[in-house]
Amino acid sequence: MAGMELIDPVVDQRHRSNLQDGQLPAALRLRTHDKLWLLDHRWVPRLRAAGLLPFARLVERHRHMSARFPVDRALLSAWVDRWRPETHTFHLPIGEMTVTLQDVAMLFGLPLDGTPIGPVVVPADWDEQLLHRFDGVLQPAEGEPEQLGFHDRHGPPKAWLSQFRAERLTDDEDDLRVLRHLEAYLLWLFGWVLFTSSHHDTVDRHFVHYAAQIAYAPLEAIPQYSWGSAVLAATYRALCDACTRRTSTGTLAGCPLLLMLWSFERFDIGRPTLSSYKPYADEVYVFDLFGEADELDAPTMGTLWLSRDPRWATGRGTYNAYVAALDQLTANRVRWTPYTTADIHARAPRGLSELCYRDQELWCTRKRLVFDIFVEPYCPERVARQFGCAQVFPLPRLEFDGSHGYSRKGQGIAFEQSWVDRMVLWVNAWAQAAADVHDLGGPFDEGTYQEYLRWFHGATRVRCFPVPVEAAPHKAEITDTFVMEPPAAFHALTDICSDVGNELLSYAQRFEQTPPTVGRLELVAALRRLGQRCLAGVRRASCRPTTDVVVDVHQGVPPPPPPPPPVVGFGGCSGPSQQRVPVLGTRASCSDYTEGTSSLAHAMSQRDDNAIAIAAAAAATDPSPDPTPAPPVVKWPEGGALTRDWVAGLASTLDWCSRHLRTDHLPEVLPAALVQRLVLAAAAILHREPNLVRVDPRPGQAVVVVGDVHGQLHDVIFLLRDAGFPSEDRIFIFNGDYVDRGAWGLETFLLLLAWKVLLPNCVFLLRGNHESKYCTSVYGFEKEVMTKYKDQGPQVYRKFLRCFEDLPLATIIAGSVYTAHGGVFRGTIVVPSKRSKKRKKGHKYKADFTVDVTAMKLGSLDELLKARRTVLDPPSEGSNLIPGDVLWSDPSLQMGLSPNKERGIGLLWGPDITQQFLRTNHLKLIIRSHEGPDARDKRHDLLGMDNGYTIDHEVECGKLITLFSAPDYPQFQASEERHNNRGAYIVLNPPDFATPVFHSFEAVKPRPAAHPFYDFEEVIDSDE
Repeated sequence: MAGMELIDPVVDQRHRSNLQDGQLPAALRLRTHDKLWLLDHRWVPRLRAAGLLPFARLVERHRHMSARFPVDRALLSAWVDRWRPETHTFHLPIGEMTVTLQDVAMLFGLPLDGTPIGPVVVPADWDEQLLHRFDGVLQPAEGEPEQLGFHDRHGPPKAWLSQFRAERLTDDEDDLRVLRHLEAYLLWLFGWVLFTSSHHDTVDRHFVHYAAQIAYAPLEAIPQYSWGSAVLAATYRALCDACTRRTSTGTLAGCPLLLMLWSFERFDIGRPTLSSYKPYADEVYVFDLFGEADELDAPTMGTLWLSRDPRWATGRGTYNAYVAALDQLTANRVRWTPYTTADIHARAPRGLSELCYRDQELWCTRKRLVFDIFVEPYCPERVARQFGCAQVFPLPRLEFDGSHGYSRKGQGIAFEQSWVDRMVLWVNAWAQAAADVHDLGGPFDEGTYQEYLRWFHGATRVRCFPVPVEAAPHKAEITDTFVMEPPAAFHALTDICSDVGNELLSYAQRFEQTPPTVGRLELVAALRRLGQRCLAGVRRASCRPTTDVVVDVHQGVPPPPPPPPPVVGFGGCSGPSQQRVPVLGTRASCSDYTEGTSSLAHAMSQRDDNAIAIAAAAAATDPSPDPTPAPPVVKWPEGGALTRDWVAGLASTLDWCSRHLRTDHLPEVLPAALVQRLVLAAAAILHREPNLVRVDPRPGQAVVVVGDVHGQLHDVIFLLRDAGFPSEDRIFIFNGDYVDRGAWGLETFLLLLAWKVLLPNCVFLLRGNHESKYCTSVYGFEKEVMTKYKDQGPQVYRKFLRCFEDLPLATIIAGSVYTAHGGVFRGTIVVPSKRSKKRKKGHKYKADFTVDVTAMKLGSLDELLKARRTVLDPPSEGSNLIPGDVLWSDPSLQMGLSPNKERGIGLLWGPDITQQFLRTNHLKLIIRSHEGPDARDKRHDLLGMDNGYTIDHEVECGKLITLFSAPDYPQFQASEERHNNRGAYIVLNPPDFATPVFHSFEAVKPRPAAHPFYDFEEVIDSDE
């Protein structure tokens, strides 16, 4: 780092881009909105007076294609890696860039002039005052839930605010209730869109002051605040904090939406293709009686990205791919000045909101930005080219005083007044912001820019790509996925070009023959396929969309029409990112996955690993093959016994159906009678197994443990191949949750049942909480079966439910490892019941005993063996609580056993209980599942599920591991901010089977198009 004058060595020690171990850090979490809110027309005058109306329109629900807008967690994490607190800019190969006040005004339409959003004194009883104001606002009808309260001293929680959505207001609602709902809406807007934080699910209590002012002050007296500078200050502070967060629990606060739209507007990396690029239509304007458009209640430049349907041709990019793409960024791929008159007129012929331009004299101010107790330097002079000016250099890094380190941590309400006094200097200074501005000098000059780059590249770190290291067989650490390095990407692209060229020449020769030996349809199909291969090559070597229609209008390049829907095939940003460091002989990357229904099936049946890899590679050379002929109808094998060939053929058939067959046509290939026969055959085997199955591997056998898979068929097929397929020397244990949420739960569970029937002593299927009547009726599996089998659906569904009841609850592996879906369980405490002193004449006295369900003690394995598991929905009360505990319980960092109130069933248990369970039963390891990335996002006491596993407890006797095997979960996500998690499986090897070897893997991309079987926008979480 010698000579890097723009980098502070102290800051750099903890910075995400300082890859001392050669590995990229984990992607960051986001705390963004849940659902967009509707605007009530009676709120408009107050939002206009406060200067918030253009932004409120921007995020208004009915103007969007969905109830949420896209915030790409992976892309934003890659941007955070480039942020340097020393300059308050992103350091890129093309120089410094940053989000400026110009971007805030043009994208959001927020006012810059006005009083800064500084600290305020919050009364000690703020929560009581707020609850008192809202007391009785809701008048629920009979059968509706009562109005909620809250007890969180940090601020009002999201669940409480959500009660007061505009949908609850009637046309004749009284004014007071309308204003109460407006106050709740403003708290949501501040806490979940503009100023997000890392504090669980509450809005900071300091916003109550501002929301109440806007909602209740006389219209003409509503204060004028500098909302735009506050949003930028909050985002700068969030970037400074996040760029030193390297673990999976790191959070990006501030305004992620601002970073997202800024990135879309200026860069082709991660930018989606939109459903339309036509100029703004009249529906985004408001007209008066004379047909004149309202100059303030009008769209912004950001409206384009939030009012059109975004489409990623090959799925969202991964974090590692974005990191590599930014490493290779060149100046000609940047929209340096996207807000020229020509750009604005092309997008909004009727014009933008006047707030986009009103405060432009502040765009280059020298004053610091203020938000609450944050004081952030603002440096437009470092990014002069963004304003069309020549870049002055050299520029030193910033020198910070104590104001940049202000923090409320550990300080309560008693310190409020001291903060107001301390910040008054910075708050008052903003009044002179328009008078104290930078003179950015002359227009942009290419020669000066090249000189600047030569200085800049020697003064900082412009690349984040990890230094290539030779893979070493660590036990559990090597699970990260590394993006393809530029040389490898070049060679891959060369191979693709060579293959495409040879095939084109071959078709040309056939076409030149007399008569031509290639038909029109075959030629068209070939050209489409080869075209897709070329586009896949572009995506494989970069993270750019292959059709980028957002261009600088003043450069004379008109926006072309949007492309037709892409042909489903292999490729995209997920390709290079899924090339990973080999882990103990792992066989293939999931980016190599494709079925090739004959060669791959044959390889599976022979368990020939080399043949499997060759078959997959051969299939992957054709990313969009012509649909293969439909496979024959699946029949039960002659002789009655399943074979490896039959199971391999079933896997290929199920994959083919998912890609080429309409959902309700599945019975044409997979008859209901065969499905029921397979389910009954497996259920008969499962029924004979005890609640607790003891798995004792023979010498030479390894054990593979798999977590939740949730109907993600293609990831399961990849996992089976990657882990080596079940066999006499490889035992598989599946930890439950085979169905629900994914589109192919039926196919996934059938495939695993087939393996169970084929190898009953080498494949063990445990029950998960989703293998129940309740969960399958809510999260899609019941509807999936009914949709696919129509009239025969109820009968098929009942067979599955019966099979669910027969699934065992847990296993003990080699006497050392306990596996179950949820975890440990309580014991039953039997006590004598009170008996009546009166007895009927002639009846002998008999002692009466009851189970005390209120007492809490750790259960024994003997009690687990005796529990009654054949229940459709494990009860949460009564005497048969062990099945519910085993399926629904969660670990905690709090000591002891306690009811799992969040889920309403099961337990929470701490490290002391893990230690007791391991010691009592002479075990070394607990492997459980049950919690995916969505559930762990709510668990701030435990690590996230980014890599498919976490070690939750490490105690004297061993460890507790949570394992999750569904990557990029859930398949259907209500928010565009996808989790992009990896899945994982564990291999346990002899002699003790207690040293887990973790194998993480990416999702198979792209998934075939599919429709959800449940309302995933309303049913947010499967964990309650």
